Amino acid sequence: MTIDFMNRGLLLDVSTPIKAIEYMALKKAMICNDSPDQLYVIEQSNCGRITDGTGESYANAMIDLTQYPMSEQELDAGYNYIKNNRSYLYLGQQVANDIKNILNKHNTL
Repeated sequence: MTIDFMNRGLLLDVSTPIKAIEYMALKKAMICNDSPDQLYVIEQSNCGRITDGTGESYANAMIDLTQYPMSEQELDAGYNYIKNNRSYLYLGQQVANDIKNILNKHNTL
C-alpha cells in the first residue's frame, strides 16, 4: 500500500502528481487525497482509495485496505489505465498526432 498526499491550492490543483501514477504502474494500492488529478485517475481506473486529506480519513483508508486488500484485478485495472492513458508512449503519440494535425491544417491553407 502506498500513500500520496498532494497539497491543495490554486497552483497545485492544476498539476499532475506523478507519484500516484508511478505506483499504480507498479501495481501498488494507492491512497490519495482529493487533489483533482489524483481523484480523476483513481475514479477512472477504479483502483485506489480517495480521502479528504485528513489524518483520520487516511487512517480509515489504511484500515480498509488492510482488512480488504485490493484484488489483482483492481491492481491490474490501475496498471492498464496508466499504460493506456498516462504512459510516455501514449502521451508521446498524442503529441505527435497533434503536431501532424496542426501541420496538415497549415499545409491546406
